[in-house]
Amino acid sequence: MKQLLLLLLAFVFFGCSDESPEPELSAEIKGTYKAYVAIIDSVEYPFPLEDTDFLFEIIPKEGNTCTLRTLAIFPDASETGEIEITLMKNGNSIDLLNENQQFGHVTGDIFEFYVLVEDGSRMTIKAKKI
Repeated sequence: MKQLLLLLLAFVFFGCSDESPEPELSAEIKGTYKAYVAIIDSVEYPFPLEDTDFLFEIIPKEGNTCTLRTLAIFPDASETGEIEITLMKNGNSIDLLNENQQFGHVTGDIFEFYVLVEDGSRMTIKAKKI
């Protein structure tokens, strides 16, 4: 009985770790980001574009999943959209994926969102956390 108690005590002592679990990626990047530039074919267009502003909100869900809410603010109206995203650590950035396709990333307080334009060119929208 004494040996069993010592074995249990040793298990508890050595089985506990001082390491705290790694924080969820969504906690690192949650918040609202305001677009400040669109880049099309290496040409930068500052926001607002044609009196339109864009906001992106990252809302944490379970684990490393989030909802990405977009808000386009026009002079007389606004338009919203939502997609479910998965997060993946990539060096000092966090990649944003939808159906295993990367469409953006967050590095520090900067959010980058990639869009394919109708003519086949790629547009990058950069936004800063507010």
